[in-house]
Amino acid sequence: MQFSTVTLLMASLMATGLMASPTAGPDETSVYELKSEKREGGSIVQYGEVKRSLAPRKDCGGWFQPPCPPKTCHETALDKPECDGKKNGGTNSVCSELINDLYGNKDTELVKGAQQICWKNDATGKTGCCIKWTKAVPGLKKNDLIERGDKIKSTCDTNGISGKYNTVNLKGVCLSYCMSIGAGCKDESDFS
Repeated sequence: MQFSTVTLLMASLMATGLMASPTAGPDETSVYELKSEKREGGSIVQYGEVKRSLAPRKDCGGWFQPPCPPKTCHETALDKPECDGKKNGGTNSVCSELINDLYGNKDTELVKGAQQICWKNDATGKTGCCIKWTKAVPGLKKNDLIERGDKIKSTCDTNGISGKYNTVNLKGVCLSYCMSIGAGCKDESDFS
């Protein structure tokens, strides 16, 4: 009797823990809200991401293997964002609000673990424009997001604002950087 009660309690705790954990499939990302800052007509919201972890390299750095070579981040030029003319473009005026907010609060440090910052509309409760980066960057400030966001906003405005830099170095972290309406930014950074 004692054994089955303990087993049942453990199974219940494990199931509850699994249900409360955000999950992501191989190519999916789950987002969760870290911080919301109220603004006129909406909010600036910072999101964290839960991703499936990548396996470490198997060809170097192991017990009986040579050390891995130093890595270099091959950055995409600032004047060459990759524009996306599909239907995932953020509303031009909303993306302008997001960029203006970054300029107005450029010395503000983002919450630890943030990987997205979005303008969320009060009336609809939906995000209208987001800037996303594919890896968490310690000590990231709003100012670090302005230059590329502003360039995408002014260059990639065919079907709303939607564009990407495949490889960016933010504070020593090599990552991909996107601006569009929704969540998700595929990491295609050239880090070799």
